[in-house]
Amino acid sequence: MSRSYVEMLSDLKFQIAKRGGINSIGRCFRVNDSNKNGLFEFEEFELVFSRAGLFLKQQELRTLFRKFDRDNSGSVDYGEFLRALASPLGGRRLNVSLLAWQKFDKDGSGVVDLKDIKGTYDASKHPKVVTGEWTEEMVYKQFVTQFEGEAKGATKNDGKVTKDEFLDYMADLSSNFPFSDDKFVQSVENAWKVTEDLSKVNAVAPKILNKLKKEI
Repeated sequence: MSRSYVEMLSDLKFQIAKRGGINSIGRCFRVNDSNKNGLFEFEEFELVFSRAGLFLKQQELRTLFRKFDRDNSGSVDYGEFLRALASPLGGRRLNVSLLAWQKFDKDGSGVVDLKDIKGTYDASKHPKVVTGEWTEEMVYKQFVTQFEGEAKGATKNDGKVTKDEFLDYMADLSSNFPFSDDKFVQSVENAWKVTEDLSKVNAVAPKILNKLKKEI
């Protein structure tokens, strides 16, 4: 009996967790990127999984590959792989992201200048700086190109960021922490110098409970 996409993805997440987490898989992607373009066609993708000790049936792996290939290019990059593993930006992740936005949007106008990023954001806390993959300047540059220039999904070159655009960026960052809300929250707290409001997080459950009571 064939498994659903959700079942296959859950199995993959379980295997990754057993083999040291996402960082060890990331290293395997980098080492096996034979042409150094960051893109993996199915044969390369299959090789990465095999060398990383991740085992699925070939047909299941093909199914995952097609799902991960969000732009239907015939290849998958590491970012697409991470985004497929990531949880949606909700709950604690959304709450702390909104705190970061409030720190960025000092005047509450709903629009901020990209040039203000260096005075608000500590790039040394970015997960790829922590692992040594990027420099702080690379993080700032990536942040800008997320919204400007030729980056996929970039907006017009107006030097501005809206709240929705910022939350899209945070959702992308969230993909670096597919298994742990705690690590994502800690990373955002350190980088944006904010503190998670646990009272809002803990208030969610009672709200849901009260809603269910009314429906009964």
